[in-house]
Amino acid sequence: MKENEIRDEIFEYLMKRGVWVVRDKQFPRAMRWGVKPEQKGTSDIFGIYPPGSGKWLAVEVKVPGAKGRLSIEQGEFINTVRAQGGTAFVARSVEDVIAKLREVDNASL
Repeated sequence: MKENEIRDEIFEYLMKRGVWVVRDKQFPRAMRWGVKPEQKGTSDIFGIYPPGSGKWLAVEVKVPGAKGRLSIEQGEFINTVRAQGGTAFVARSVEDVIAKLREVDNASL
């Protein structure tokens, strides 16, 4: 499966769960939540999770295997989101997203 197909599947899953999400390419770089126009490494999918929490969700989509490695900038972006209290991770399938959101849900109980 290609990265864009995995991304689309994850995006659809999140929408069906009622998560507010946008794709990286839906906003010009200069308009993204204070991200500098030249900044590289922003995640493929942004959202708010849990719904109504105001907490960032950032999902970097990669294909399984060695080809799907994070760039330094992508790793830094994920670490920044986490440091600010958001949830950020790499997903190689919709199952990865389901598992991560389950962790977030269980942590908030």
